[in-house]
Amino acid sequence: LQAVQANGVTYTIVASPTDGVWSDTVITAAITPASTSNTIFVCWRTGIHVVDSVGVMGFALRTKRAISGGATTDSASAVSPYGSGNTHSVFLMTTSTGGDFMTMATASGLDAPSASTEVTYTVGASPYGSPSTFEIGGMYSARWSMVLMEIDGT
Repeated sequence: LQAVQANGVTYTIVASPTDGVWSDTVITAAITPASTSNTIFVCWRTGIHVVDSVGVMGFALRTKRAISGGATTDSASAVSPYGSGNTHSVFLMTTSTGGDFMTMATASGLDAPSASTEVTYTVGASPYGSPSTFEIGGMYSARWSMVLMEIDGT
């Protein structure tokens, strides 16, 4: 029925990254479904940069859904690569000296927000091992993107 795309080269620097603490990132987009029975296909891609001097580090990413005038779901399970438990469900690095790592992450899925008001999706990030640098978005020539597509539910 409709498609929305957001993208950019900006990024979020997670200040003082702490195990299990979630931070919203710049990766976000909003769509207003025509009917509460419609579903939203959500797909996002982002760059991630982590530096760790200790040697054990990881992170998790999730997709938060906020309905205008309604509820906020911290982890829209159909779209989030993060399930539950340790916050290294997306990436874990173990070395004796630490390291500097850059990667891309992506997630997609069908969400059923049961809403006909604006629905905003935002990628959240949480570290494991408290890395010294934790950046998410479009750094070092990377570009983040999020695509939302409304699908008729009738």
